[in-house]
Amino acid sequence: MHSDIAEALDEGTMTALIMLDLSAAFDVIDHPILLKHLEFSFGIKEKALTSVKSYLANRTHRVSEANKTSPDVSLLFGVPQGSVLGPNNYCMYTKLVGEFLNDIILNIIIMSMIHKCT
Repeated sequence: MHSDIAEALDEGTMTALIMLDLSAAFDVIDHPILLKHLEFSFGIKEKALTSVKSYLANRTHRVSEANKTSPDVSLLFGVPQGSVLGPNNYCMYTKLVGEFLNDIILNIIIMSMIHKCT
């Protein structure tokens, strides 16, 4: 990747590097945004949407070590890891990011072509 960027810079071409840190991806999913996205982008409504709401609602987290356990903390973000729905919910949640990046890349390519033509 480094040599590709260096070569592009040497040639004077526009270069962009987009990096995404997905190490805590499942932990940052915002429930209201996910639910709206499921409804409006994927057409999930009524009973199915209510089931997903129920699946995400009233979840808590606690830590145990030796004989000590922390108090329960409400989880307002994230999906249960190790679940069947977790990866699917994450993919549906991030679909907009992919579409956004595709639009940006397409706009960059078009602007580059216009710049070369002028």
